[in-house]
Amino acid sequence: MVDRRPIAIADERPSLAATGTPSRSANSPRPSQPSWLSDAHRSGVSPRLLRQHLADAGFFNLLLGRKRTANAVLVHRDDNVIREVDDRHVRQYLLAEAERERYGAAVLDILCELTKHAIDGVTRLLPMHSYNGQVPGTAPLSVFTDTADEVRFIAATGVVVITANHTAIHPLETLNLGDAAVWESEIHPRAITIEPPDAPRKGRFETFCERAFWGRVRSGSSRWTDDFGMTPEGEAQYRAFRGTLGYLLHRYRDPANPKAVIFVDEASDGTYAQGGTGKSLTLRAVKHVRALSVQDGRRFQNNGTFGGRFQFSNVTADTNIIGIDDAGLGFKFEGLFAMLAGDMEVEQKGKNKIVIPAARAPKVAITTNYVVPDHGTSVTRRRYIVQFGSYWAEAHRQGEQVSDLQHLGKRLFGADFTDQDWNDFFNFLFRCVQQYLREGVVEASTASYGLKGLRVELGSEFVSHFTDYFDGLVGRRHIDPERGEFLDDLLAGFTAAFPGHGCRPVDFPTKLMRLGEFWGWQYNSHKASKGETPTARRWRVTDSRGEKRNAVRWAKTGAPDEAPPSGSDPAGSGGGAEAAGHHGPAAPDSCDTGDTGDTPTVSVTGVTDGNGSDDAMSDGTLAGPAVTSPGPADLSVSADTDDTRDASNAVSGTDDYETDGAPWADSCRPRTIGDCILPARLKGVFAEMVQTRKVPNLLLYGPSGTGKTTVAKAVCAELGIDPLVINASEDRGIDLVRERLRPYAAPSSLYGRKFVILDEADHLTELSQAALRAFTEEVSAGCGFILTANSVDKIIPALLSRCTEKCFGLPDDRVELLPLMIARAERILHDERVTYHPALVAEIVAAVYPDFRKVLNILQGAVVKGILVAVAVTPGGKARYGGDEMLRRSPTR
Repeated sequence: MVDRRPIAIADERPSLAATGTPSRSANSPRPSQPSWLSDAHRSGVSPRLLRQHLADAGFFNLLLGRKRTANAVLVHRDDNVIREVDDRHVRQYLLAEAERERYGAAVLDILCELTKHAIDGVTRLLPMHSYNGQVPGTAPLSVFTDTADEVRFIAATGVVVITANHTAIHPLETLNLGDAAVWESEIHPRAITIEPPDAPRKGRFETFCERAFWGRVRSGSSRWTDDFGMTPEGEAQYRAFRGTLGYLLHRYRDPANPKAVIFVDEASDGTYAQGGTGKSLTLRAVKHVRALSVQDGRRFQNNGTFGGRFQFSNVTADTNIIGIDDAGLGFKFEGLFAMLAGDMEVEQKGKNKIVIPAARAPKVAITTNYVVPDHGTSVTRRRYIVQFGSYWAEAHRQGEQVSDLQHLGKRLFGADFTDQDWNDFFNFLFRCVQQYLREGVVEASTASYGLKGLRVELGSEFVSHFTDYFDGLVGRRHIDPERGEFLDDLLAGFTAAFPGHGCRPVDFPTKLMRLGEFWGWQYNSHKASKGETPTARRWRVTDSRGEKRNAVRWAKTGAPDEAPPSGSDPAGSGGGAEAAGHHGPAAPDSCDTGDTGDTPTVSVTGVTDGNGSDDAMSDGTLAGPAVTSPGPADLSVSADTDDTRDASNAVSGTDDYETDGAPWADSCRPRTIGDCILPARLKGVFAEMVQTRKVPNLLLYGPSGTGKTTVAKAVCAELGIDPLVINASEDRGIDLVRERLRPYAAPSSLYGRKFVILDEADHLTELSQAALRAFTEEVSAGCGFILTANSVDKIIPALLSRCTEKCFGLPDDRVELLPLMIARAERILHDERVTYHPALVAEIVAAVYPDFRKVLNILQGAVVKGILVAVAVTPGGKARYGGDEMLRRSPTR
């Protein structure tokens, strides 16, 4: 006879009856009427007998927490399978039973008329269970789950057991559950076979995930897909993604190390929303193997405490993962702290609030098109960041679908997803789990993401201005406030540089300290014993006019403290060493590593001569470690090497660039296309444009420091045009066209065509870009436009179609450009009369390629008394100085 109960598990579900207690519905003599029927009660139902009947049928209450007075959830157990139910399931169960046992119409009428209140009154009196009997006076419930070093999946063909070194499937008959129960959502009805580890198949889902981390590696191909491929950065992100996927699928939850996973677009700048990169699809895919509760991120209540009463109303006792999908701008990650580290409260409409203990609470994953601001280590230590590439976004931009033949050939998880596709999908997830068990989550560098978060938190203009300021501190361990490091002077400089984007004086010290920590500079470290805030570290300094003003004195992270300079407030002078540690982007597992996990923390060791100078030891040997660049090569340079190039008597023999004591990145900027560091594929194109004087509207895009703005200015200089140069990060609104572009570009000129260089055009809002597109057509006869951008993905298609695109800093150009960059760097050092080791220069260039501007900043900051001291550069591009053990790598005169 067919069991028609609607809550029964589907026929294809693997049977667990043989692995534990016998079924509650085993054949028995059919009664003439239900045991709970009673004429003595008005409703015709005896609550006491119905309670006993339901208890015998496997219904019970489950306390999720540790308190006896906590609210419980109603659970039904059938064999070893349990599911969370409510009054509707109870009624359906009783109706199905009455129909199967042919109790008659009278009994069916009684059940149909039974009120919710009556059913709830009975179910509240059912036996009380708790996990492993942790609540005294309750029956123990053991649940089949994962351990710290073993993950298990139940499928139709058996139980998949995954450890760090082995994946195997065992027959269901060998699964000895005993009295343990399995949540229904954990049982997968599909047949699974394990692929050999030495020759795994790459299925469609794995292909989709891999391409989600592809980036642009070249440009100008006849087919746009040929411009994309896996970059080193993309490979690091993809590895982190596989680890986080394994972390989410692992049901073991360590309350001592709670983490949320955040999937974000690599192209996001904090305010620009790209989307379409595959984040949501990959997150939602886990619902096929684990119980996933999806929350609408855009409707999420960002009240700081996530106190929306029914915020997680669809979370149940068996939920493994909470997915907050498409979180909006301004998402407050801090509101998740309590849920990540402690018990989770869930309240459904019309039901009592329940508390899920921390050890069994769901893990959390977030997808967003924006940057979630980083407010210090309290945030960074609670999250894994994975940045998706732009391949699938470009596919959407091209009007193509994932299911097109040139991509996957079918919809993921659709009706045409074959058994082989499903098996490939499961095996890929199993490999992700095994990778996580073996190595954890190996995070890619989050330095760029942290900087984006600071732009959201502090303001893009503030971060840009003071990042340049901190770059200027490189090579100087302490800054004397008597030489201008007064807070009001710094604020006045920012206000002058960015009119209309000022910062309130009361907020300025906090914001400056926050950015300084990111770049590895400590704020008034000699006041560290007073506290961790700018107020606690307030330092009053007497200026030349005898007035006391608030000042800041910076020290590189890890540098030993010194007495404050003369003129400081005596009452504030205090000893104590600086607090060491990493104050930039969080390093994984240890504060002794850099932002990539294998480069030392940015630090400076103080070395002074007898006169208190930071620059030289008493014997004249300069301190500083050598450059460390990625890769196995050891390019160590000893102080006694013969290959030290002395330029003390050098005289500049070129006028292709200007040097006037300003930052080298500005003073040494090339003025002609011929002097620009460009691959042959680009240099010829720009030279021809200048020669023929046919320059279309251009979009020059690529990483920072690759020469985009330099080329734009060189083109205009060779054409004899004085362009209007606008930085879009300073003026990104719709008024840009009306107030700045139109007065310049609209009037006709007697001197020929005009040009506008719009720097960082990817900072423009979409509305501004649309207005710019229309304006370029309006003035096309008399004015051309050269746009520069770090990310072409942030430029709207309508504007792209009006520009000729040229890509800078491609990985394929590295072999051609590295020698040119090294030669240019040495030429500048020679003309600046700096003594240097060529191998040291080569290391610096290789470490920060393709950012030549950063090369010059590092070199200039490392020059002390005409000598290039050794400097370590992390793969993230940060410079550090000091380290007695590496003094031998600094040249001497």
